[in-house]
Amino acid sequence: MVKKHKSNESGFTLLEVVLAMVIIGIVIVPVMGLFSGSQIRYDRSTEETIAVNLAQQKMEEIVGREMEEVIENPDSWIEFENYTGFFYQVDVTPPEENGPSDQDKLKLYKIDVRVQYQAGGKTQELSLSTYWGDWSVEE
Repeated sequence: MVKKHKSNESGFTLLEVVLAMVIIGIVIVPVMGLFSGSQIRYDRSTEETIAVNLAQQKMEEIVGREMEEVIENPDSWIEFENYTGFFYQVDVTPPEENGPSDQDKLKLYKIDVRVQYQAGGKTQELSLSTYWGDWSVEE
């Protein structure tokens, strides 16, 4: 009588292992791309948020000054004291230069605060504007 030998081997063949690695590679590469892309967008939005907050802070500082100090503000780009790579510029447009409008009748100055910063390897710029009246001047 001849005994039959049962093959009860468990495990994976080389082909199955290679195929599983290929499938995992196909899935992981795009997922890793999502992580790096989201990191880039996160960094850019962080820089933009800082720039907006700095612009708002500078605008509040300017509006709290006397009109003579605001008008004499230099045109050049000035770096923020505690934020390397963030620069601001302030433009003040007198009422006469705003054009014929209701703002001219109210004697409102237009104040523009621009902030420049680097994000994603490119120079970005944002601007905040407001109108401000010098109520202390009598005619």
